[in-house]
Amino acid sequence: MRRMEPQPTAVAAPMQLRIADDIRMQIERGELAPGDPLPTLHELADRWGCSLSSARSAISLLTPQGLL
Repeated sequence: MRRMEPQPTAVAAPMQLRIADDIRMQIERGELAPGDPLPTLHELADRWGCSLSSARSAISLLTPQGLL
């Protein structure tokens, strides 16, 4: 069975959802393996040009999904 390439959410999403989608897709593609360190909140905020609050919210979206 062929796996589909992970795709971002198809709507203009809030910043925290865009960041969470990016991290989720990295995990699904195997670019981030279990035990790999995630970027720090400051690194995420710098990379995405957002606040620490948005970066923190992105991480909190991934936790209940069992991805972190």
